[in-house]
Amino acid sequence: MTRQPVVTRRQLLRVTGLAVGGGFVAQRLSTSRYAAPAFAQTASTRPLRVALPGEPSFMNPILVASDRNFAKVSWNVFDSLLGYDYGARRSTPQLATSWRQVDPTTWEFKLREGVQFHRGYGELTAADVEFMVNYVVDNNKPLKFLYFFVKGAKATGKYTVQYSLSQPFAPFLLTTVRDRGAMIVSKKAYQEMGEEAFSRTPVGTGPFELSSWQEGTEIVLKRFAQYWQNPLPHLDEVSYRFITDTVTRESLLKTGEIDFMDNPDYKDVERWRRDPGFAVTSVPSWGTDYMPFSVTTPPFDKKALRQAVAFAVDRASLAKSFFFGEAEADPGPLPRGYLGYPSPAIYPLGANTAKAKELLSEAGVPNGFQTTALTTAQFKPLAEVISGQLADVGIQMSVEVVDPGTFNARTSSKKFEVAVVNLAFMTPDTDSTAYWFYHTDTVGNYGYDNPTIDKALEDARATYDQQKRAAMYRSILTTVLPDAPFVYLLHPNIIHIYRKGLQGVPGYPQEYAIDLRNATWT
Repeated sequence: MTRQPVVTRRQLLRVTGLAVGGGFVAQRLSTSRYAAPAFAQTASTRPLRVALPGEPSFMNPILVASDRNFAKVSWNVFDSLLGYDYGARRSTPQLATSWRQVDPTTWEFKLREGVQFHRGYGELTAADVEFMVNYVVDNNKPLKFLYFFVKGAKATGKYTVQYSLSQPFAPFLLTTVRDRGAMIVSKKAYQEMGEEAFSRTPVGTGPFELSSWQEGTEIVLKRFAQYWQNPLPHLDEVSYRFITDTVTRESLLKTGEIDFMDNPDYKDVERWRRDPGFAVTSVPSWGTDYMPFSVTTPPFDKKALRQAVAFAVDRASLAKSFFFGEAEADPGPLPRGYLGYPSPAIYPLGANTAKAKELLSEAGVPNGFQTTALTTAQFKPLAEVISGQLADVGIQMSVEVVDPGTFNARTSSKKFEVAVVNLAFMTPDTDSTAYWFYHTDTVGNYGYDNPTIDKALEDARATYDQQKRAAMYRSILTTVLPDAPFVYLLHPNIIHIYRKGLQGVPGYPQEYAIDLRNATWT
């Protein structure tokens, strides 16, 4: 049985980064370099046309675990219990106005009064939060992957709800009750429509509500006139057009058929910056481009071969020549500002071909070996560049391109050798960069099994003292990085390109966090 630590007031302040007043934590939305400025209170009749790299599978936070296209739209359809101040790195009120930790395993939230659901489904109350949490937990829905240790929720008043946990969880505020973990749905709408219909006609409390969904073409949102953050939003309409090809997206932006895009070809970013008709934002991301291995599948069941790849890749060259300076080379997983940053310096930024060849000889393949990297169309060019780097030490890596669904199915079932992909961390807590990937039987673990690391990860997420947690994660990485279950490459910047005249779209370090509530045409 896990011993539950006593949580002091000082420890709680350290883990949340918040101030306590009257027993509840209360915050004001603050401004920072990530915040969108305020504009005139009149709505804009000019629509905003956004290019989306793909079509969402659903528009239902309960059913979606890893769909980035859903996430880019959902930020504007749903609100979460808590928001986040990216500049100050702390939780902020959203649907919840205040919160407190009652005891090590109970959190209580006071909800904002008067918040309305879309399409006339009435006021948000604690019953909606209770329904959603218990529905996810009791039915083991995909969203449960963010509900670490959540046993359930209970409405203790019309606007007060409590979460019960099975054990203490230090990153609870950053993982479970903000962003994707707490996009609250209408209980009445969900029960009336049923899950399938709701997934095509979602009902949230966000600044925009669904107007239409033309399968294979676009999703159109319209301004929600009863939005609680009056006078937001400013735009009357936002359309998301599904355009998978990067070249096509850039061409349509140039010709005026769309107004906003992300994920451009990095070689084109400087050209867009020089174009007076467009604006470009570039923000370091909460994520990393990396190479996961199936560590139980030959040839990468041999640690020396995984290490050989880690020494053979030239991260600095990738950041400079492939990303044209819009990335930070890093052989570890931690973005700047994360607890325990920087990662231990196990591997170089540039290639160490001599060390790589030494490891190949140690593994009995001095002349190298052949392997296949699984990837998607988005990361095919990067995989091909890495293939060329590995060829310098005799590793012949071919590239297999599959669609995102197949990629997820193949990697989750460990039917691959190595992959090239981006890892987008969903929270600003180091737990989400480590536990989900190094602990056995978790969503991002591809065969790595170390009981000592499992125990260390469990202890770290139950520890509220941030200095102690930072030291624990550095110790964990000192063991894991030499084992090389993953090869980390760099942290790419998140790029937005949009037409001049569009203002109020903040650049956040989460790729899918495209927040349009303050967006306006000037």
